[in-house]
Amino acid sequence: MSHSTVLDKIKREFGSRERIIERAFTNCPSFRALCGDYVACSWALVGCRNSASPEACLREAEYSDLLEELAEEIETRLCAVESVRGFRHRVPPGAGQGSGG
Repeated sequence: MSHSTVLDKIKREFGSRERIIERAFTNCPSFRALCGDYVACSWALVGCRNSASPEACLREAEYSDLLEELAEEIETRLCAVESVRGFRHRVPPGAGQGSGG
């Protein structure tokens, strides 16, 4: 699955923070992998829900739990990026750099 497919799906699911998502996705390979896992799990869950297999119910519950855990981890990561970004945003440009005056 392509990075753009994964990114588009994550932005739809967690869309209120598109810029943060794009930044984390671009700069953090582990976040990209987490997003890929989320999308793969989401698709697997849909497959289970559409299956007539007797095992599908069991798999559906497992994938549903896993999807919830992955969503929580994505939320945690996005909150961390937001807090760092917010902190950096409050620091005026050039602050802490000597101006020789």
